[in-house]
Amino acid sequence: MVENYEQILNTYRQVLNDEELVFVKRDVPSDRLLVSLATHNNHGKYASLVTYFNQFDGDVLFLADRKNSYYLENDRGRRYKTIVAKFVKNYSSEKIVFTGASMAGYAALNMALFFNANAVVNNPQVNLDLTLENSWDELRNNIEKIGIRENIEENTYVTPHRNSVIAALFGRHKLDIANMQPFFEIFTKIPGVGLLFGHCHDQQHGYYYPNVEEFFAMVDKVIEHRRFMTKVNQK
Repeated sequence: MVENYEQILNTYRQVLNDEELVFVKRDVPSDRLLVSLATHNNHGKYASLVTYFNQFDGDVLFLADRKNSYYLENDRGRRYKTIVAKFVKNYSSEKIVFTGASMAGYAALNMALFFNANAVVNNPQVNLDLTLENSWDELRNNIEKIGIRENIEENTYVTPHRNSVIAALFGRHKLDIANMQPFFEIFTKIPGVGLLFGHCHDQQHGYYYPNVEEFFAMVDKVIEHRRFMTKVNQK
């Protein structure tokens, strides 16, 4: 049964730790979890809610950072990570995929590494200091409101069994070019992680998946590459 936005909200919306979210657990049990993070200035709307609900073959968690804080707020993202932890604990990390673009790409990458899960990201910010220097006024104003900013490549996520796989697409906007180098630093600092990477000609800080089928195909590729990385890291 195909449902619209309001029908999905009425059935699956819940509040946890003072945060409104949507969690879709399928009637037929699934071992896959897609975590969809809404991006900057999404006005509280959940990213791809109707599409993922009706077409993704697995459970889905939807979050929206209404403060535009890169899911950091003023506590380094602890509240959001505590919320997400209550859901991801029920799945194998190799079958968990975070997804987001731009601001939400930062959060998806950050949380995927934190939980040793995976991510499909589009033009993610990585270093918020560089982002501040290369962003437009509205984005810059919101970054300046974040109490404690974190640059992902400066965090330490090394664990004995690190197998995260990240699929990333970057364009040629000055903001995205500035974030590519710190993005690659992550993979030089954290052994065990895998990368699927694309560099596009677009200069508009765009979104590059032409349709949802291509996006779901990338989710499948990430999970498959995770299996490969797990085998590699066992040697």
